[in-house]
Amino acid sequence: MPPFLVRPATPADAPGIAHVHVTSWRETYPGRMPEDFLARATGEVARERREGFWTRHLNAGTGESSSSPSRRAKWSPSPRAARRATTPALARSCTRSTR
Repeated sequence: MPPFLVRPATPADAPGIAHVHVTSWRETYPGRMPEDFLARATGEVARERREGFWTRHLNAGTGESSSSPSRRAKWSPSPRAARRATTPALARSCTRSTR
């Protein structure tokens, strides 16, 4: 197998990232997700929306590949999501904000 290079994504990578995202959903979730939802989540409109998302974020330098702490997203679920957690450990992790 030839060697490969892992590098930060650039805006030019957005179409490929979108393709992988949509294709992975299309191949992973049949039978696990409602067909009408999956059709909307993996159709051409969804791919275009994903490509736009990645293009915007990679142009802004805020893509998920960023390792700078100032660029990392802080995630905090809704209180409702935390209440739906099935274990105490999961509930605690849902209420913490990442840094």
